[in-house]
Amino acid sequence: SGDKQQTLYTTSLCDQVVAPRPLLGNESRLWMPWTYFCADLAAYQSYADQIKNNAHKFSRASLGLSETAVVLVCANRPHKIDPQVFDAWLEALRILQAKNIQAQLWLLQPSQAGRQRALKRSGNMAHCLVFADRVPRPEHLRRLEFANIALDTLCY
Repeated sequence: SGDKQQTLYTTSLCDQVVAPRPLLGNESRLWMPWTYFCADLAAYQSYADQIKNNAHKFSRASLGLSETAVVLVCANRPHKIDPQVFDAWLEALRILQAKNIQAQLWLLQPSQAGRQRALKRSGNMAHCLVFADRVPRPEHLRRLEFANIALDTLCY
C-alpha cells in the first residue's frame, strides 16, 4: 500500500558531552555515562577533559546565529548531506517561516563550491543558512549547545 507508518521516538540517547544540561520536553533519557562515541572511551575522556578546560566562550552572535531564531543544526560533514535531505530541511524552514517563526539551518562549512551550491539550491531561503567554521573538536562540541534541534542525514 501507499501508506507510510510514522514512528515517533521519545527516548534520547545522551551523555554529558552531547547533552550537558537537562533536555527540554517530555522525552525520556537513556544516559551513556562513560562515552561520547559509543565505542571510544579514550576519545570521550579526552574530549570531556578538553571541554572542561576550554576557556573559549561562545555566544550565538559570535557564531553568526540569531539570538531569537530556532537553530536547526547538522554537524555532519557536508558530503553526507544529499539533495533530498537538504530539500526537506529547507521545507522545514519554509514551514516555520510561514508560521512567523524565525529559523536558521546551521551547517559545517563546505568547500567554496559546496557553499555556492547550497546557497543556490536554497533559493529564497539562503538568508537562513549559517555555515560553521572548522574548529578543534572540543570547541565544536561546546558550540553545539546553541542549537535547538539536531538534524541527521540518511547515510552513515
